[in-house]
Amino acid sequence: MEVPGMKRLSARRGLGILLGVAAAVGLGAGLLALMRDQTLGESGACVEALGRLRESRAAAEALGTPIERRFGIQGEVRQERYSGQAVLRVPVRGPQGAGVLKVGARLRPHGRWEFQRLLLEVQGRAAPVDLLAERAPAE
Repeated sequence: MEVPGMKRLSARRGLGILLGVAAAVGLGAGLLALMRDQTLGESGACVEALGRLRESRAAAEALGTPIERRFGIQGEVRQERYSGQAVLRVPVRGPQGAGVLKVGARLRPHGRWEFQRLLLEVQGRAAPVDLLAERAPAE
């Protein structure tokens, strides 16, 4: 039934509008994910954890060097003035393989992150690499 004075939308035009809206929503969600990944990746906890990963002999043997962070960090970092905590899953890769760095840490009053969990799970390998079990770097 046609209403006088109103044009009927064609199926093709309606589909075009629907696809345009879906593309805009998808683009917005993608930009939010990119900003979240960037923010978590630049957090002190993630930067320090990646530094420890890159210093690890076992990680270098498993992934090769250089080891790079990949897109798709999951988790959260909560930080106040003199305290904080972080729980992260950081995708990483090297020339010999890929994996996930699992991070659990708390921010100490002196401004350094203290790691309670720093595990590298390597694809195709049964046992994770426990980076905390390796000798701690000299401070």
